[in-house]
Amino acid sequence: MMRKNILIVFLVFMLGNVLFAQSNYTLIGERNAKNISLLWSVDKWDNNLEGVYVKRRSILKNGQTSDWKLLTTELLVPYNQVNKSLSNVSNSKTIVRELVSKRAALIQNTVSSTTKITEISAGDFKKELLQDPTVQKMLGLMFIFDYDIALMYGFGYVDVKFPKKEIVEYGLFPVTNGIESTAPAAVFQWNAEKLANLNVKVVKEKIKRKGKKIQLRLEYNGEELDSMKTLAGFNVYRKVNSEDFSRINSKVIWLSKATKKRVLNFGDKIEDENQQYTYAITPVSVFKNEGAASELTWNKADEVILQAPELYTKQHPNIDFIKEGVKLQWKFEDNHEKEVRGFIVQRKAGSETQFITISDTLMADVRTYTDNSLQDSDIKNFYYRVIVKPKESFGIWSNVLRLFYNPKPIVKEMKELTATPRIENDQAFVQLNWQAENDFINQIHGFLVYCDRSGGILAKESDIPVFKDTSYEYRIEGGAGRNYQFTIKYENLDGSSGNYTDTIDVVIPSKKLPFITVWPFTIEEKNLIFQWKYPNNIMDLKGFRIYLNNQLVEDENQVNKSQRSWTLENLEPGTYELEMQAVSESEVISKRSQKRIIEVN
Repeated sequence: MMRKNILIVFLVFMLGNVLFAQSNYTLIGERNAKNISLLWSVDKWDNNLEGVYVKRRSILKNGQTSDWKLLTTELLVPYNQVNKSLSNVSNSKTIVRELVSKRAALIQNTVSSTTKITEISAGDFKKELLQDPTVQKMLGLMFIFDYDIALMYGFGYVDVKFPKKEIVEYGLFPVTNGIESTAPAAVFQWNAEKLANLNVKVVKEKIKRKGKKIQLRLEYNGEELDSMKTLAGFNVYRKVNSEDFSRINSKVIWLSKATKKRVLNFGDKIEDENQQYTYAITPVSVFKNEGAASELTWNKADEVILQAPELYTKQHPNIDFIKEGVKLQWKFEDNHEKEVRGFIVQRKAGSETQFITISDTLMADVRTYTDNSLQDSDIKNFYYRVIVKPKESFGIWSNVLRLFYNPKPIVKEMKELTATPRIENDQAFVQLNWQAENDFINQIHGFLVYCDRSGGILAKESDIPVFKDTSYEYRIEGGAGRNYQFTIKYENLDGSSGNYTDTIDVVIPSKKLPFITVWPFTIEEKNLIFQWKYPNNIMDLKGFRIYLNNQLVEDENQVNKSQRSWTLENLEPGTYELEMQAVSESEVISKRSQKRIIEVN
């Protein structure tokens, strides 16, 4: 009998470890002057996951550990309802009382400058997590903006009674199918004698007035920010003259992780330009702790107003620029030379989309530059600009100077190209048209079509042979709903080519539109407030249609393509089915979104 019991215990132990190996759990935290705050997450929600326990133990000086102590007296079950007990999210009664009060206010939407939250049962919440993986990402954003919401939903714990002289370790113990994990699925350690260090270094900072706005620009090192696991973003504080600082951003400013260089841009309206404005930018963690502030100050007396350089050339366009170089000149006020570091010259060739810097930083008293770096090629079309670099502000661009040359000129000026898109039998086409005289056509081998379908560079369409017509019907094989560029070149009898028309942009009509995901939504009094997710790269998107109970209540003329949230006001009490559709400029419509059932009391 004893052997059988031992076998059962062994099987339960093995089953528990198999169950809890299906998903990756994360537990993060940090300490401030009063407490240690924790936040947990799981990368893949398990249908059998019932909740988690949070435990704590001490790591002793000899390397040994104390026994695990249970902190959450009840299972942490993720859901949100006004009568849900919050006594197990902290061992501080004060914190619990404040959370209960704030939760009631959030559900009733009586908290200013914050998002209303809705009640949802544990079962419904689990269904949402399993059916739509984006719900977890939306929750993550909510928690970044307000850690208290994470506590209300059951994803956090605040410990105020930890030992202050030891290294403490917290463990996350999931419960699946009624079985508690025998070992923590995730752990977090903290030396309780130390507070969180949230200070970050600013790589570059600028402050400048643009019209009636003050523009702040702070650049950070992305690798440093990524190393701070609890960093949520930044807060911006302002004071006018000698008054106290007050926070002016409604939500934590989150920086995209797309590049190693992270830039915070923030604009503030000037109420009185004769006052001094001082801004403090602080890093803030997901637990609402803040690091040291970086301060920037603006006042009118220190502002330097510089005029943009005026770029020109006296060089004849038929001179061979490759042999002679391109001789540039610009005008700039001499009395502002002491306020600038100098000038740089930039160039782009042909259909290139980005300017490149071709000069070192030139002295502030320099007004000429010769570009001797051009190489012999088919490109005969060049663009130049000069940028003045102030000592204390943003660079100021000159006008763009366009130069076209041909040592043996045939085309005296670029010809106009027109492009007309259409959809026929579910196939997209672009009709290209331009003009050419017979004398010119007789001197060349024919025309070539160049196209850019990906925002890169214009490339010759190798499948289209040289032809002498002045129109071409271009068939779109893919990439509908985005921007294409076209230009027409000509090929000489010797096989060399040259530019003939200007470059034209055209948006290819979408043949179909993707599905809309509507989430989250809230009820404030009798107003329905909701948001939705939709791709931003559909160039011909016109807007959205909103349906209530299968009736169109707003169309694309009211809800334009830039909108991702909307409010329907003064709804009568009852049950509503909310649906949405996307609409293109060509009146292509998407399928309706998943119905959201709304109860208005």
